[in-house]
Amino acid sequence: MWDHAAGQIEAIHSMMATGHRSVSLERHTLYIWGITAALLILLVRQIFTPELLPVDWQRTFSANLFIATVLTLIGIWDLRLTRRAREARDETLSFIQLQLTKAWWGIIALIVLINIGMNFFGGGYLFYPIMVALVGLAFFIHGLFSQQLLSWVGMLMVLLGLFSMAMRFSFMTLEWMTVVIFGIGFPVLAWLLSWRPQRLQKNYRLIFSVIWLSFIAVPTYALDRLNQHHAAPAVPIESLQHFRTQGDSPLPTHIVRLAAGTSVPVQVRIHSDVLAGDTTSTIPLLLAQPLDIVLEAGKPNGQYRVAEGKWNDRRHKFRVQNVKIDSTLTREDGPGVSVSFDIETAH
Repeated sequence: MWDHAAGQIEAIHSMMATGHRSVSLERHTLYIWGITAALLILLVRQIFTPELLPVDWQRTFSANLFIATVLTLIGIWDLRLTRRAREARDETLSFIQLQLTKAWWGIIALIVLINIGMNFFGGGYLFYPIMVALVGLAFFIHGLFSQQLLSWVGMLMVLLGLFSMAMRFSFMTLEWMTVVIFGIGFPVLAWLLSWRPQRLQKNYRLIFSVIWLSFIAVPTYALDRLNQHHAAPAVPIESLQHFRTQGDSPLPTHIVRLAAGTSVPVQVRIHSDVLAGDTTSTIPLLLAQPLDIVLEAGKPNGQYRVAEGKWNDRRHKFRVQNVKIDSTLTREDGPGVSVSFDIETAH
């Protein structure tokens, strides 16, 4: 009798727990949103180029309007597929899941607004870590009401966003990591959520996390290394003097070596409503080490090498950081503004 009563109580507790954690994500949701986000990251900058839309605000407005439109259509499509799947299983969307869906839309709208703000005011380096962390936060909240391991995935994504900022990954590395998280991590997650072998009950969460992180870390590292691998063109290195005096050359590619002590004039253009017109000043800088630069069609292609080191690409290694602007106004010297920043080549 007591055993029967205990079994009934356990069944009631199980039903209550299931009711409290009735939220679940369909497989198609992860496929649709993951692949769409990865494609948007890869294609938007290729479509909305300065050549197509030279005015910054027009390019920013058009790109973000395109992103918002695509995400809205994807959201409507996903909701219809979800309702259809639930009806096929004779289920309904719970009140909690409908409220969490609103939270998801709020976070997606916040990401779009952050992107717009960073396009106008700067800070784009932080966009991808913030994006990953916000989506991870949405997963974590979603998982609090679900039997799926969404909270674990959400916490891992938050940690990935924070870790990538702490390690100061290059912008291109952050972009590849985000593409992999959405384009590969989400489809893999759709498969892992329904994978739970009986023999892994005790260590299931740990193994789940390791497998999912492996599908993120390995492709990100491989794509990043492949994208950073830039072999030097098979052309001889020529001095700056030889390059300037040889005239027109039939070769489309050149490697020009700037010797240590070479003066590099840097033009600084400043426009302000308190200045009379545009002000352009030239500041001569001296190289402390030799610098090899690759030219294609008469313009630097971004590849460089410092002091016979390895070849780098400015998109990955060249950074301008620690920008500081100070102003002074003294009786002796009058008004003045000082600007300082560090240039890191990571050679």
